[in-house]
Amino acid sequence: MTRCRRLMARSGTIVMLAALLCPLQSGAAEGEQTMMESREYAGASAELPVAFRHPAAWRLQEERGRIDAYREVRLLGARNDDKTYTSSFVVRSAPLQSAGGRYGSLQELVAAYTTSGLHGGTLLTKQSQTVADVPATGLIFSYRIPPLHHRGLVPKEIPVTTHAVLLEHDGRLYELLYSADTRDYNRFTGEFDELLRSFRFQP
Repeated sequence: MTRCRRLMARSGTIVMLAALLCPLQSGAAEGEQTMMESREYAGASAELPVAFRHPAAWRLQEERGRIDAYREVRLLGARNDDKTYTSSFVVRSAPLQSAGGRYGSLQELVAAYTTSGLHGGTLLTKQSQTVADVPATGLIFSYRIPPLHHRGLVPKEIPVTTHAVLLEHDGRLYELLYSADTRDYNRFTGEFDELLRSFRFQP
């Protein structure tokens, strides 16, 4: 088993980091242009009762938290030029603290993002917006991942920009995320905007 596959076999934050740093084994081709063909994801689970459009070529993974109570869909897209980072969208849902989740309110989740969630980086924008007719908070922040000296990984520092849209609905907290190498960030903002416009809650 390769070093990347061993990283992917672990849970939590390591899984997310490995998915973004390790080369894709299949699925999305490199070098996609913005506004690619899209398809709809429709969640059938009560833990993630949402639907949205996403790039059809991006590889879709579903995951349930092993420690924290969450359910998420992760979409892995194009690699950066250095082959060190994969652009991604994540749609995550978690219960409020009263039902076993980590955070008791949207305000607590936003506070977590604007402190430890910045990974030591810089908050670029914070604004109120609406998604699926629900008030939301949008954050854009940037940070740097230090070089990782693992076999199969290019040991280069990676500048990352993340757009997080956070909202609360029907007793659950939702995180809609777009992350990319900062140099590639503008390539897929159109697709993330489409995800936000098409996002809706399933009955």
